[in-house]
This record gives sequence, structure tokens and C-alpha cells, in this order.
Amino acid sequence: MARGGNRWIGARDRGDRRGPWGHAVCTLTRCRTSERVRRVGHRHRRAGDRRNGPIEVDVAINATPLGLAGHDPFPIDVNHIPGVQRALDLVYVPGETRWVHALRERGIEAADGREMLVRQGAAAFERFFPGVAAPVEVMRAAVIRALRS
Repeated sequence: MARGGNRWIGARDRGDRRGPWGHAVCTLTRCRTSERVRRVGHRHRRAGDRRNGPIEVDVAINATPLGLAGHDPFPIDVNHIPGVQRALDLVYVPGETRWVHALRERGIEAADGREMLVRQGAAAFERFFPGVAAPVEVMRAAVIRALRS
């Protein structure tokens, strides 16, 4: 999702009814993302820019490296995404990230990127070995074992 050092958080606006393209994209770094985002019909604003108030979304996705180090700040403050129902933190670390814990403490369904890692590995396996089903359970167990806290 990120290219050239850009760090994005994707979020679907709750009130937006434009289908799958009705998304707001929030970036954490200053970059040329705004123009790219507008070209495909999304709205853009910097995460933390509160001029227009909090971001009202159903789902928040952290696609930044924030959370890899235990002392990292949250990718976006949980207080700035009121009404969010689900969140996915693509970062995976032993235990879970502080952001995932903070979201769950607020009653928000949240997960880290482990399952995505497993599914990407399975897709790659099946591409390299056509006709052979990926051993998803074995792969999942390996990820769990590697990330035990």
C-alpha cells in the first residue's frame, strides 16, 4: 500500500455511499499522495489534521511500520477515530501491538497482520507450486510459534 516511503492509513468514511471507492486516505508523512489519491476519486487528509474534526470511519487500517518498536506512537490516536468498529494493524510483533491492545480496551474489534502474513504466504506457495494446496494450518502454526510472547 505504501511506495517510496509514504505511510498510509486507509479508512472508509461512514457517510460515504460511493461504493468501494468511497474511501478517505490519511497519510502520516508529507508527500505527493494527495494528488495521487484525488486522481482515483478518494479524499485525502493528513492523519492528525483535526481542522475538520475527527475522522468518522467504520474500519481503520494501519499500513505503516509504527508499532514494530514497543515505544512507537500509535499510527492514529484511538480518540481521533470515534465510531470505528474494526481495525487492522498490518504490523505483527510478539504479543500484539500497543495500538491493537488500546483498540480492544475501547471495545473495538482489532487484529494484527499475522493472518494476512499467513494468507500471503499461502497465495505465494500456491503460485509457486500450482495444483498443490498450501499447508495453511502449518503456516499459521509457524507464525504463531515465531511470534510467541
